[in-house]
Amino acid sequence: MEKIKSSEISIVRSYGIPLGLFLIALTLITYLLDIDKEKWLGIVIFFIIELAIIYCIQDIKKHTIDPLSFGIAFKSAFIMCLVAILISSVYFIIHINYVDTNYINAIMEIQRNDMLQNGMSEEGVVKAMKMSAGFNTPIAMTGMGLLINLIVSSILSAITAVVMKQE
Repeated sequence: MEKIKSSEISIVRSYGIPLGLFLIALTLITYLLDIDKEKWLGIVIFFIIELAIIYCIQDIKKHTIDPLSFGIAFKSAFIMCLVAILISSVYFIIHINYVDTNYINAIMEIQRNDMLQNGMSEEGVVKAMKMSAGFNTPIAMTGMGLLINLIVSSILSAITAVVMKQE
């Protein structure tokens, strides 16, 4: 696999850190507007991440002499996403522990209502909520969010790298 040059690392940082800070700002703004638990927000966030991936790869493409390979494009985009996701994940732990201390309870209530609306019995809902209780902690939620974001970011990075490579 090809190595990322220091100029590419600089570009990755110049997109990853601002994206992470933007995701923190977005978390705060949506919290203040009381729309932070809306389901459509995840789609908006992935769209924003995809735009950052595209701009990051375009910037690397502009600043490299060699044709941009899939490996460099993918690695650069994925590392940029990793930086942003780590920054926003650290803040998310702070956010649900100190800013929105009712976050987990609100998410559990949304899950409960969704199960009831989908026809699950009250008994089934109680059983399901007990089974998922271990996953409804700040660390577990952050870990799952980190994992899901990394998987989606790797898919977005791979697709974008395939489209934008110059081999």
